[in-house]
Amino acid sequence: MILLLGEPVALAGHECREVEIQLYGFDPSMAPAGKGVIKVELSSRYSYWKRLGADREGYTAAKQELANRVIDLLEQRYFTGLRQQVEVIDVATLLTWERYVGGTMGLGMYPNRKTSIAAGMLSNAMTTSLPGLKDFYFAGTWATNAGALFMNAHSGKRVMQDICRRDGKRFLSRPA
Repeated sequence: MILLLGEPVALAGHECREVEIQLYGFDPSMAPAGKGVIKVELSSRYSYWKRLGADREGYTAAKQELANRVIDLLEQRYFTGLRQQVEVIDVATLLTWERYVGGTMGLGMYPNRKTSIAAGMLSNAMTTSLPGLKDFYFAGTWATNAGALFMNAHSGKRVMQDICRRDGKRFLSRPA
């Protein structure tokens, strides 16, 4: 869901005109019964977080301040009483992605992108192999450079479709 803001708001050193949120209250695998998850995605600059990352206390304080500002923004405009219901907050920055994914500037390293991530996921343009490596396929964050779980999961489905196509087999997808 994209929440359009009435006026731009500076968050994490970036002027935001909208906030992208994903609601997971429907998914029992994301939280216990009666609970839910709100995932907020913001645009930000790597340089902003990198500069803060040199000072661990400043970095941690900036993440907490960002979380508080986002909760205030959501509560004031869309989710009355949200702050009293928040039990856990996790702020993942571009430095978090860099640390856990091992990429550069918060992104995975995708050597063979022919088009944008979204366009590639929706077409056959996204390549999931590396030149010179037979029977090697990759999926997930390193294949998509995306933080969105559904896009990373979809990249795995695309790999399996490619393998089936190569082997002349019909691809079947069934819910678990």
